[in-house]
Amino acid sequence: MQVKLLSVVLGAEIDGINLRDTPAKNFEVINNLLLEHKVLFFRNQNITSEEQIALAKCFAPLERHAYVKCRDKYPEIVRIIKGANEKHQWGETWHIDVSYNVKPTKPIVLRLIKIPSVGGDSMFSNMELAWDTLDEKDKRQNKKALRSSLAIWYNRSVIHQGLTDFFPGRGLGYERIMDRIAIEGDRPN
Repeated sequence: MQVKLLSVVLGAEIDGINLRDTPAKNFEVINNLLLEHKVLFFRNQNITSEEQIALAKCFAPLERHAYVKCRDKYPEIVRIIKGANEKHQWGETWHIDVSYNVKPTKPIVLRLIKIPSVGGDSMFSNMELAWDTLDEKDKRQNKKALRSSLAIWYNRSVIHQGLTDFFPGRGLGYERIMDRIAIEGDRPN
């Protein structure tokens, strides 16, 4: 297995793991890498919806989105389709997925089905590092705001922006299709 760091603060590309073997062989390794790097990327993994669900279930029970219609056959999966001429993109601002849940989401497992050859990138920011760099006064003032809250990413440690390179009011010009599974968290104290 090879781990290629994508920055000094978060993100790693993992090569040499077959995600189809994850439940039996690789979950502990993947989970430890996720906790360390916050966001993991796996290239050339042609997994099925069933295999994506099996991987996600390794973390904890799966949640069902309260407001977004899921796939008929797979109610755990939210299908995200961004049309080539879509003028307003879902997830285009910095956010933490469903942070309003009583039990905030843990990891997100996103399977990319159709992506353009350029663009459509997500950006991630390490909120644990942001918190650690605050002085104690700022931590006390901001504790409630920051507390609520792969690719696989650890939803409680990073915020992300789903699309940064579309043309406002015009769309990106490329279609993207992604399947998203969220893993249920526990209720913070």
